[in-house]
This record gives sequence, C-alpha cells and structure tokens, in this order.
Amino acid sequence: MKKGLKIRFVIFEILLEIYKHNTSFENIFNSQCSLNNFSKRDKSLINNVCLNSMRYKFHVDKIIKKYLKKKSKKNQYILLLSAITQIVFLDFKEYAVIDNSVEIAKKINVYPGLINAVLKKICAEKIKLKKIMVFFKDFPVWFKKYADNLDIRKKIQFEENYYKTPSLHLVFKSAELLKNFKEKHISSSSRSAFLTETKKIELISNYKKGDWWVQDFSSMLPLHLIPGLKNKNIIDLCSAPGGKAFQAISQGGNVTLNDKNKKRIIVLKENLRRLNFNNHILNKDILNLSFKNKYDFIILDAPCSAIGTIRRNPEIFYKNKT
Repeated sequence: MKKGLKIRFVIFEILLEIYKHNTSFENIFNSQCSLNNFSKRDKSLINNVCLNSMRYKFHVDKIIKKYLKKKSKKNQYILLLSAITQIVFLDFKEYAVIDNSVEIAKKINVYPGLINAVLKKICAEKIKLKKIMVFFKDFPVWFKKYADNLDIRKKIQFEENYYKTPSLHLVFKSAELLKNFKEKHISSSSRSAFLTETKKIELISNYKKGDWWVQDFSSMLPLHLIPGLKNKNIIDLCSAPGGKAFQAISQGGNVTLNDKNKKRIIVLKENLRRLNFNNHILNKDILNLSFKNKYDFIILDAPCSAIGTIRRNPEIFYKNKT
C-alpha cells in the first residue's frame, strides 16, 4: 500500500473507531501511530486531518445532505467526512484525496463510483461550500440543553468559534525566558503567552532548549495563582502530560509525578527530558496509592468530560449521539 493511501486509511480507521466505540482520540491515535511506525511528519498529518474532520463534522453533514438523498452508512459517512474536510476545509490536493478515497472505498465495502462522483461534484463547488455555516440549532440536543443558559451573544460567539483550531498557549520556566522570546506573541501573564502565528511546535524558538511547554491558559491559572511553592513537597496525582507539575517544578517545588496510564507516562517522560527536569515518576492507580510521605500540596486534575474545551477536544461533539 502506497504511503499516502496508507495514511488516509489509518485516518479512516481512527475516525471510525471513535465514531463507533467512543474511543479516546489520544489512545487510538497513539496506538495506530505505534503500530505503523509513522514519522513525525506523518503523525502531524494524521493528527491534523482527524481533528479537523471532527471539528467540521456539522459543516460536512450539511454538505453530504446536498449531494446524497439517502443517509450514509457508517463506513461511507466516515470516508466522506474525512475526504470532504481535506478538499473543502484543508485545501489538500483534490486528485490525491479522490484517488485514495476511491481505493479505500474498495476495501471497506463502499461503492467507489459513488465516492468518486460525489467528491468530484464537491471539488467543482468547493468555494461555495466553504461558506456553509453551522448554527446553534444544528448542535445535538444534549448540548443545547447543557448550554441553555447562554445568552444570544454567547451562543453566536460559540457558533463562530467552536470549530476553529485553538491558539497555542505556552508557559515558560521563568519571566526572563518569556521576555527574551523571539516569536510573535501576546502575553497572558509574566510567564505565559499566546502565539499569534500558527507554527509547528518543534519549529518554535527554543523548543529544544526546553524553555517552555504547551499548556492551556485555563489549565495554567490555578497554580499560577498559588504563591509560595518553593521547597514545598508536592505530588501531582494525574500528571501527564505534565503542565501543572512543570509549573510547580519551575517555581522550585519538590514534585513527584504520577499517572495511571502507561502510554501517557511515556509522553510525560519525553516532556520532562526536553525541559531538562529530572523528577521522580510513579505509575500508580491513586485509589490504591499508599502515602508514606507527607505533602504540602496535592495536585489532582482528574479526567473529565472536557465540555468547556470543545475546540481542543472536538471528539466531544463527534462521539455523542444523544
């Protein structure tokens, strides 16, 4: 199987697994990338297409309804979702997307002639299709009930932004490192900033030096507002990928990091290495963790629904069917 076809087939498998079984994107993405030994560039491509396919789900649903009278079965729907996202919203080479999609259709019991015809029609009208809009009424019932307390202004603001790639927020080891940072940015605190230009993480200034890490502004705030962490004994119980622990370490805290998930531990170790931190890591279930040491602070950022971070977690809309 040619490389481009292989990558798009893996994209299809990831999206199908999430759609059918409510699997975590992070888990299935890491599993597929490990099995296929993809390069960083390939992983970046897969990540980009998968996340944007989920972000543009409601846009693509409207496009599919324009060209198909019958409701698509799962395989056909996921294949079209990915292909339309690539053609209309990511501006990928049309012939490559169509050719690969037709080949994948042959392997998954989807009529290739239909895929070919629909995607060619979409290519001819893609400038017009880019302008398709999604409104609050298009969201699932469960979300509309959840967000019923939002006023009209906030609902419109959500409509306009929920599918957009979030700005990258960096937290620095020190205020001095942020002060000397060369990339265009908007400071969010004395030690953190939003990048104003989209850029691959590995290409951002001082990535290899480990001057900063990626962390959401909302995630950064709690520890940023706690003074006096220097020389305090701290344990982070659900640490990976490590943002809150890194904040405490950079402020001089004696931090032990723990995470139950072994795959997330691998990411945590990689992040610690890049940042030149050398802290003790545990791989324990906190329900069975026996505390022999006393701690001044316990950090517990437990896994949650992430409903407030839909831009970073587009699978929330993608997975829920009720």
